[in-house]
Amino acid sequence: MQRVGGLTAETTWLFQFNTMIRGYAKNCDPNASILMYVEMQEREVEPNNFTYPSLLKAYSHLSSLRRNANPWECCEVWVGLWSDCLEIFRDMCRDGKFRADESIVVGVLSSCANKGDLNLGRCTHGSLLRTFNGLNIVVETSLIDMYVKCGSLNKGKSLFEEMAVKNKLTYSVMVSGLANHGRAEEAITVFSDMLEEGFEPDDITYVGVLRACSYAGLVNKGHQYFDMMRLEHRIEPTVQHYGCMIIISK
Repeated sequence: MQRVGGLTAETTWLFQFNTMIRGYAKNCDPNASILMYVEMQEREVEPNNFTYPSLLKAYSHLSSLRRNANPWECCEVWVGLWSDCLEIFRDMCRDGKFRADESIVVGVLSSCANKGDLNLGRCTHGSLLRTFNGLNIVVETSLIDMYVKCGSLNKGKSLFEEMAVKNKLTYSVMVSGLANHGRAEEAITVFSDMLEEGFEPDDITYVGVLRACSYAGLVNKGHQYFDMMRLEHRIEPTVQHYGCMIIISK
């Protein structure tokens, strides 16, 4: 095998790919990081224990970006990315040499949530409890989101109620989760608590609370929240908001 400066060509390629993947992930360019990994596979360069952590951080960045993306765009691409993320995490765990940090786990939990993989989500939660003495608010919120989206609403609500400190995203996840499961009154209660705590809802939170109003037949309250969204919080209504209002007004 050809050697460059005492290293095999394969080792040199591996070092270069790992450096690029890590660099792009660190500089919040997840697409470039993932493209480097794709090229790495095409060149048949085997990843190692330095590849996976940076790659999963890239996926965690993508999970954050997705929250601000148009939900109708490139759905099949997102499904593929979630599947890839989970497969990489499984490879990482099978190797047995890796200890996923919290930023990596957020990406994994988001993929579990969007793929509906409750079993892996539970295993990841168990691993977190064994590995860390306490979890930060981002990881706790990701756990709630995973349980709610995977159909284990009561578990998600239990974690929500146990949290000592919550943020805007925590409340938003819970409002949307309760609304999507038809528990309208609870969703509205959590939304009211959110406002009382001084957190400003975003467009996704309002989709949840308007959906709750549509399920419960709360016409006046639905219109009240719609006006609050536009006039008080200066949020431009989207197709989803108008869709909820059509149902409320029927």
